[in-house]
Amino acid sequence: MKRRSLREIFNSRAVKKAHRTTLALAGAAIVASCTTLQSDSHLAFADQRPAVLAPCPPDTAPPKPKLAYAEELFRQNDSAPPSEAVLRMSPEERMQYYMKKFCFEAHTAANDNDPRDQAVVAALNTLSNVTFMGKPLVDLADQEHLRLCALRHMPAGTAAQYLASDTFVAAGQNAKKQGQVLDLAHEITHAAQDKQGLLRYGYVWDIESRVRRNLSTEAAPVALEFAVAYEKKLSGDDSYWEYLKKHDANTAYTSADNHKLFEDTYNAGVAQGASQNDALRAGARAIFERVFDSDDWRNFYLTSELNSYIEDIANGKFRLFTEIHRGVFDQDEVDKAGKIGSLPSFTEGARLPAYAALFRGSQKMQWAYEAADIERHRQALGADHATVRAMEKRAADNKNPYTGIDFAEVNRRLGDVRWSSRFQSTWQVMDEVIKDRANPKPAPAPAAPCLPAPKPPSA
Repeated sequence: MKRRSLREIFNSRAVKKAHRTTLALAGAAIVASCTTLQSDSHLAFADQRPAVLAPCPPDTAPPKPKLAYAEELFRQNDSAPPSEAVLRMSPEERMQYYMKKFCFEAHTAANDNDPRDQAVVAALNTLSNVTFMGKPLVDLADQEHLRLCALRHMPAGTAAQYLASDTFVAAGQNAKKQGQVLDLAHEITHAAQDKQGLLRYGYVWDIESRVRRNLSTEAAPVALEFAVAYEKKLSGDDSYWEYLKKHDANTAYTSADNHKLFEDTYNAGVAQGASQNDALRAGARAIFERVFDSDDWRNFYLTSELNSYIEDIANGKFRLFTEIHRGVFDQDEVDKAGKIGSLPSFTEGARLPAYAALFRGSQKMQWAYEAADIERHRQALGADHATVRAMEKRAADNKNPYTGIDFAEVNRRLGDVRWSSRFQSTWQVMDEVIKDRANPKPAPAPAAPCLPAPKPPSA
């Protein structure tokens, strides 16, 4: 998933609505009571007429079924609600309908004349002319018949996205052609990782393994963007390299140290006799290790993984498994994160920072992870398990304010903000839940009496 810059966010793992209850039965009871009183009053006071009741509102429609994320993404981009015919389709048929409507396969790009697709087609063509770091991506996309979908509306903070569940790239609209090319390179790298089995996790994985997987698979495409941009510079077009420098303030992309690191690594490799291809890959590996030093980048993807973890908690996924496996995403998996096609992986042997170091400078992020992990252990092991008790004591000693929070409510609110124009960290949403719990809103006034709709005549 390619994140947007903060500028794009503030300019710009499906909305979940709470079930609403119907007042039909209560309304009917009130009307029956009122009718009796009105009848008695009419007998006693002939000069008074019974009050005229307004019709009861129609029964609330049943709650809409939760949509798969991919379908919700397409619906957000459709100009009209789905027709009855589309709604009658199975979920699989609807996905095929939307993909046919919004997407094209990479190997058909040369014959694609749809105006909506042209920015993505142009980006694909540009990437195919980047010999060492771009063309292997396009070759992979062609061979795999990868679907590319030009979409205008993306979730808050997301510029483009590869969806492993349905194997397509959701390509957002980037105002800069350089950004469109680099976004596409980023997402096709995810498709390559998917072929290596890196984009899926098990519910028995511990949180550290999930974080290592997420951050590794996101750092590698960032590093590859550097390599593509620098190869373009070597060919005489430095606009891509300059684009990265101006991506936004305070990110892994714009750090002057990162740009110097890549250039120094590349030049040192060439000076020692390395080929241009090998020197570019050495630069990419150096950037892969450095990406984790960016607070902005790290917090964005820590938020992404935590939101996924909380969704699994809210849906009770961990109640189904009593085992917790640690150290699942090890160095062998990290080594695969930068492998494109048959080429050697540029992440082989690359280091990752220690788990605890990822939270430096963000106490609330650490608390949020700690509270979520306690709840996960409660679901898997039981509230009275010694491990859970020890985790709770440690959290209490750390004065963690999020322990015991209502994760179902947190998850609901995370769904509500997904499509907003303002990116929020998970802990910001958790703060709002705690604040609202401390200051509950008054209950709504009881519904006024009403007249129920007449029942249709029986057949």
